[in-house]
Amino acid sequence: RELLLSYMEFCVNTGIRPGTEIEGVNWGDIEMTRQDHNVRFKIKVRKGKTTKHTGTRTVIARDQIWDCLEELRQRFPDRRPNDKLFRLEDGESTNELGVAFRKALEECNLKDSSDGPRTLYSLRHSYITWQLLRRDLRLDILAKQCGTSVAMIEQHYSHVVPSMFEEELSG
Repeated sequence: RELLLSYMEFCVNTGIRPGTEIEGVNWGDIEMTRQDHNVRFKIKVRKGKTTKHTGTRTVIARDQIWDCLEELRQRFPDRRPNDKLFRLEDGESTNELGVAFRKALEECNLKDSSDGPRTLYSLRHSYITWQLLRRDLRLDILAKQCGTSVAMIEQHYSHVVPSMFEEELSG
């Protein structure tokens, strides 16, 4: 469950697709830079749904990713750049995080929502929705960040658009 918690935090703070995209991230794919008092995290996505067409994609993580990365770093102090970010204590990867997520949601009675059953992919949806609600982020930038198209965001997140302009629409 500790690994699942880190996985969930990573998903919700990057918008990277759960599954192949996140599971392909190695320690060497993460770059931390400082600019004045700000820290930036860049993550290379080398495997996944769109990389065969677009190549490697660089994702800028939200700064809340620090806690997740620090916890993983402490859990795996002897990590190497080619080591997978999400692995079990014995160094092996697992395909059971989706099952563990479903079980955790069921225990909390949160498996189902008004939009259907929640899955790990719901965390990506949360990331995109929160970014849309910021209002100062252009859709084309969000689409590039998430490795998708503006049309796909408009199609799947049109329910968020009225919330984005509550002040303007109610005035």
